[in-house]
Amino acid sequence: MSPDEIRRQPADQGGLGLILPIVIGVIGLAIVPAAIAWVATRMVSTPEAPVTAFPEDSFPAQGLTLGEYRRDMESRLHGFGWIDREKGIAHVPIEVGMQLLLARGLPAREEAPDGAKKQ
Repeated sequence: MSPDEIRRQPADQGGLGLILPIVIGVIGLAIVPAAIAWVATRMVSTPEAPVTAFPEDSFPAQGLTLGEYRRDMESRLHGFGWIDREKGIAHVPIEVGMQLLLARGLPAREEAPDGAKKQ
C-alpha cells in the first residue's frame, strides 16, 4: 500500500463513522422532547366522565320515578313523620333536630360495651 492509500482509507471510513452519530443525535433531539411533552400532557389532563342524563326507568326505588323519589325525600328532609312508630323512631327537620340535640344533649350508654374498661 502506498502512503496515499493509507491516508485515504481512514478518511473514507471516518466519514461514515461521523454521519451515523449525527443522524442518531438529530433523531434523538426530535424524539425525546416530543416524548416528554406527550407524557406531560397525559399526566396533566384528566379524563372527563361522560355526561349522561339519569334514565327515569332505571331508578332503583321500586315503582317510583326520579321526580317522585325526590319529592318524597324533600318532604322527609323538611317535614315530620314516623319511621317506625312502635320503636319510637321519627324523622324531624334538620333545624329542629339540632335544637333538640342542644337542649337534651347526646344520649349516653348506661353500660360499657363488652371488652371496654370502666373508669
